[in-house]
Amino acid sequence: MTELAWYRPLTEPLPEPAADDAATGYLHPGHAESLAEFGAPRELPHAGG
Repeated sequence: MTELAWYRPLTEPLPEPAADDAATGYLHPGHAESLAEFGAPRELPHAGG
């Protein structure tokens, strides 16, 4: 197996998961805002966002 140069094992525990009602990842509005340099976000109603 090839060793990955960027891979480092975790040294700290993972954070607790967010509450069920909190938007995280792709659902968080900040995700689209963070990509603003590439264009304007578009609503995708059939994709739930």
